[in-house]
Amino acid sequence: MPGPIVSSVVMQDEEWRARYRQRVKELLSLFVPPDALQQRVDVLDNACNPVLTAIDPEVARNHEDRVRELKETTRRPRREPGNSK
Repeated sequence: MPGPIVSSVVMQDEEWRARYRQRVKELLSLFVPPDALQQRVDVLDNACNPVLTAIDPEVARNHEDRVRELKETTRRPRREPGNSK
């Protein structure tokens, strides 16, 4: 499978890299702080859970596990773009 061709080209061009980093900073505001995102996840989860349970209780349990993992992931401290540490 080929490597990250597009991302490599973007990161090698100073203007494109700057535009990419600016866009990432803009998008981070959607997720930081994570409270609003987690509230939205809860709303959607509460809507999906009864349907999934009716279809298959095991599917509903698996979904709850994935939702829990997502919420744990969004609670972790974030790294600044370009900071690999």
